[in-house]
Amino acid sequence: MFCATFIFQTRSSVSKLNQMQHMGLETIFRISLIDSHSVEMALRSLKGVNFTAVELRPYSHAVEFLPMFKEIFTGKFFAGGFINSEERIKICQKAGFDGVMTSTKKLWSYIE
Repeated sequence: MFCATFIFQTRSSVSKLNQMQHMGLETIFRISLIDSHSVEMALRSLKGVNFTAVELRPYSHAVEFLPMFKEIFTGKFFAGGFINSEERIKICQKAGFDGVMTSTKKLWSYIE
């Protein structure tokens, strides 16, 4: 069985993600935390949506802002961006993330 996951980054993609969700696809809303405005816009965008998960990136800001996002969204959270060591995965786990997304292949099999 195949499962498609759609990842969109921009606020304007919220409606597209909702369409994908209604089609039975798993949806992950990718949020880049680049400044206070992006945090505010993302928090506003998450109100009243039902995505499968949210990815917050980069990991250093994701860890800092996770509590704010958990107040609004009750689904799964993943950290992403610059996760290139086991130590950073442990930081994300301790912060309360459900998982991480990384392109560092040596970490793909890391389980603790």
